[in-house]
Amino acid sequence: MKYTTKYINKQIMLALYILMSISGVVALFITQNPSVKSTIPQVFTLLISIIFLIFIIFKDLNQITHVVSIAFYIITTISMWFFLGSAHPLGLIYLMLLIIIIIETLDWKVQRLLLVVLILTYMIFGLVDVFIRIDNPSLHIFTLPGFIGISVLIIGVAIITLLSRLFKEELLKHLRDVSSIDALTGVKNTRAFYEEIELLESDYLRYQTNYSLVYVDVDEFKEINDQYGHLVGDEVLKNLSQHIKKSIRKTDEVYRLGGDEFVVTFKNVGKSEVQKKMIIIGEEYSEHNRIHLGFSYGIIERKGSELSVSELLKEADRLMYENKQTKKHSSIKKIK
Repeated sequence: MKYTTKYINKQIMLALYILMSISGVVALFITQNPSVKSTIPQVFTLLISIIFLIFIIFKDLNQITHVVSIAFYIITTISMWFFLGSAHPLGLIYLMLLIIIIIETLDWKVQRLLLVVLILTYMIFGLVDVFIRIDNPSLHIFTLPGFIGISVLIIGVAIITLLSRLFKEELLKHLRDVSSIDALTGVKNTRAFYEEIELLESDYLRYQTNYSLVYVDVDEFKEINDQYGHLVGDEVLKNLSQHIKKSIRKTDEVYRLGGDEFVVTFKNVGKSEVQKKMIIIGEEYSEHNRIHLGFSYGIIERKGSELSVSELLKEADRLMYENKQTKKHSSIKKIK
């Protein structure tokens, strides 16, 4: 996930660099002074932008690249302000993008602090300017165009930075959700299970909140694949996992460990209650699925036990195997 975060940051920075280079292209064509002499620096800036853009697309955006790019765009911004004028909208946009690029290289806590400082400074100077104008209308800190420009700049930087943060959080949440889901069955996968078990263990050690694990294995799954094919076998896994998921509480969860093996976690529920629940789930599953079959399971409760998580799983697996060996009715009967 750390790699994913870096990848998202890289794409955002790359987008900002592209926007700044596009601004440089636009600036070349809307210069207020058409003389060849004043156009030469802009042509130079444009060529450097294109060369540098190619560099950052095909190379990693490491810390050195950021420093070089920021230094380059500071020079470009000064150049644009010199040729276009400080009040020109494109100059403000270029400066806004430059500030955002600098902010994006910082930690979120530093970003928040910087935004607060920028906004408070803007508000203080704005209020001072208002009081000065009240006492003496001929005096002012900002001209009206300048005040509007600074307002757009500060507010634009704040809004884009916050939107960038929200975008990152939502995208990372989506990627975390996707990476924790088993592609075949739609239930959570092994990775998600071990993340959840850490939380359950933490609650158990801190608050003595017990939980139960149920190790589930489909009966005669190899025979199902051999007799009906892997597509039917996949359907069995989907139906079983979804049936269990619909039959348990929202606070509980089912995970696919691999193959036809699943683990179900029950929070703050004892072994006897889980046993009753699994009997009901098993009966309903055998009655309503297209292939009449069952599943075996082993239940272990995390209460007053000194076993580690891996030992708990092994014990649940052993109990499941005993259950499978003693069952007499776990055979495939027919397909409806």
